[in-house]
Amino acid sequence: MNVIGLNLDSTDDLFKPSAYLTEAYLLNQTFRHSDSPSASPFNLAFNTKSDFFSWLEEEGNEMRVRRFGHAMIGTTNRDVSQVDGEQDVLEPYK
Repeated sequence: MNVIGLNLDSTDDLFKPSAYLTEAYLLNQTFRHSDSPSASPFNLAFNTKSDFFSWLEEEGNEMRVRRFGHAMIGTTNRDVSQVDGEQDVLEPYK
């Protein structure tokens, strides 16, 4: 579960906050001028005061923290020249 985990993590935990960019940075004066990790579109999307990593460790997010871990481990050593051990996709450009 490497790239699949990353895709699921992105579409669930990372894309949802993108819908709150306007609300967080244009409409909310507190968030607009904050550099706190607890005042971000993520916090609005998931209705939490916790930063992302603390939120992952909260009760009820066991599946999310596991999926995030798999995504990070699975994509750590990926080589852009190979796709899951198949042929070198950059060969035509060498």
